[in-house]
Amino acid sequence: MARTHPLLVGACMTLLAAALGGCRGESPQRAPAAPRERAPVPDDAEIERLRSLPYAGGSPAAKTGEGAGAMLSAPRPAVLLLGIEPDRDLADPALAVQSLRGSATVVALSAFRSAALEDCADILLPVAAFAETSGTYVNVQGDRQGFAGAVPPPGEARPAWKVLRVLGNLTGLAGFGQDSSEQVRAEVLALCTQQPDNGLKGSVATAPVLAAASAERIGDRPLYAVDALVRRAAPLQATRDAADLAACLAPGLAGALGVADGDRVAIQQGGAAGEFVVRVDPRVAEPCVRLPVAVPGAERLGPAFGELSVAKV
Repeated sequence: MARTHPLLVGACMTLLAAALGGCRGESPQRAPAAPRERAPVPDDAEIERLRSLPYAGGSPAAKTGEGAGAMLSAPRPAVLLLGIEPDRDLADPALAVQSLRGSATVVALSAFRSAALEDCADILLPVAAFAETSGTYVNVQGDRQGFAGAVPPPGEARPAWKVLRVLGNLTGLAGFGQDSSEQVRAEVLALCTQQPDNGLKGSVATAPVLAAASAERIGDRPLYAVDALVRRAAPLQATRDAADLAACLAPGLAGALGVADGDRVAIQQGGAAGEFVVRVDPRVAEPCVRLPVAVPGAERLGPAFGELSVAKV
């Protein structure tokens, strides 16, 4: 559960690092790291220009937007999706699909077509997959790792940054004049000169007490369901690491419901519901139901973690 729970991941990493005598993002036994690449120091005029751009990058933003949960709490006049399959990649797939269906205009930039995108989006724009474009990853330690595209994107697909640049130009927004991904990186890194602080801040909120007739969902994300690419890799989906959809019940909960392996249960989570095959699993804590996310059929329910009700069919 700690692998994917939004509250426990950071806490567990910080506690483990402290026990090992290090800090998050640093190996306690490794040799001193070589100096990190730094972006060229801009002059005063360039700094002022960068500050005028609508980026949040590492500098305090004058105005912050809403989080994904707030944005999907109700239909919107316009929504832009980048590399997202709403029924697989968002925390509450049922809520996300419902909100997007009701939004006035939805534009999706994606390397793949899917039934959910065709259902929710008004416009689908093809973009390159990660191996078909250049870019930069920044890991939790703050190291920048650049890469080049291995192959050109197929057909009329373009790197996502180019599509966003054109959309910015067409809508008359400032800050969309880049000609290369290197220029995009230079502008972002100029705003991100501080070392990331990955320490745990504040306290971890305690979970609410469950109602007597309720159970808790544990929604892990299987290894080969993490993104659109591996979800479409037939050889990976044929391995035992590719989890199928089943309700893995704790033995006590299964006994209380009078169900065994192969039976079916009806699960309701908020306003979403579905029927699922039962597997009794002694590794699941009481009174929990392990039900993975991002696999076919899981989009019928809500968040990966939360209260739900279970009944025998």
